[in-house]
Amino acid sequence: IEKLVNIEGERTAEDEDADEQSLSFLRKLHEAAALSDVEKRKNKILFPWRRINELTKGGIKRNAVFVVGGDTSIGKSMFGCNLARSAVAEQGKHVLYVTAEMSEDEVRGRIMSDMTNIDYYKIDNKILDENELGNIDEATCRLHDSSGGSLLVRETGWLDEIDHYVRTAAAKGQLDLLIVDHLHIIHTRDKNHLEEMMHISFAMKEFARRYNIAVLALAQLNRNREYRNNGLPTIDSLRDSGTIGNDADGVILLSRVKNEQGDYGAETVADIVKCRNGRTGKVDLLFDGDHQRFTSVNAGAEVQDVGNKKNKEINSLLDF
Repeated sequence: IEKLVNIEGERTAEDEDADEQSLSFLRKLHEAAALSDVEKRKNKILFPWRRINELTKGGIKRNAVFVVGGDTSIGKSMFGCNLARSAVAEQGKHVLYVTAEMSEDEVRGRIMSDMTNIDYYKIDNKILDENELGNIDEATCRLHDSSGGSLLVRETGWLDEIDHYVRTAAAKGQLDLLIVDHLHIIHTRDKNHLEEMMHISFAMKEFARRYNIAVLALAQLNRNREYRNNGLPTIDSLRDSGTIGNDADGVILLSRVKNEQGDYGAETVADIVKCRNGRTGKVDLLFDGDHQRFTSVNAGAEVQDVGNKKNKEINSLLDF
């Protein structure tokens, strides 16, 4: 850095601008090298599945947008809720969950089912006994008071309202992760569908960049699409993939096999088909709709917070 500062000779304005950019880049590298492991974790949002963290090199970093695509009822919203729970309760992050599909109570109910191991049907229909209510009370305290993080849920399908919620939370210093559920039912004032999707996709990137946050956006797949030889969808299977897939820093596609009755089974593949800062690869998960969570096939390696037991493994997830 000192050598760059003391460069001699005639310098144009463009030379000085280039020097300043290089200096800024070097300072950031030196500052990052001096950070502790705990401080480094603050710059990323870990997924609650070890293998996905390994492939993505530690989850979603700030300034990045990840898209999770899947068919209707495949578990996209559950995936988003699982990440929100982990980010708040285990990582102490501030999360804004924007939903155009569910109510606030549904989002919180799914997260409570995941945290307490109480059947989501009982929570959704409010048929809980005193013991279960006590467990939910305790889980709610862990979700906020004990973690230092927060979960704010907003219901809207309009991009300008999302922009308002993001700006407000960021201005208060209470925004680390934005989850949007989902892109294809968000609307702008554009009349042309292609222009609308370009506007929405660009906005996700702009939120991440301008406010230095991580963004997880859920998206639909095309109904008529091509499959690879292994039966899994490709990045082109994303609806409006030319816009959404290109803009995203990472893309994960969820797939589940249907049985003879046409119902989805529990076996799920989370296929990381794009990852600018990591590797692509497939991760096997299990769908547990009763308790609203995905677990990996090797559940012992998971970061779970079930039955009031705080999992300590999160501190080692970035040791790659």
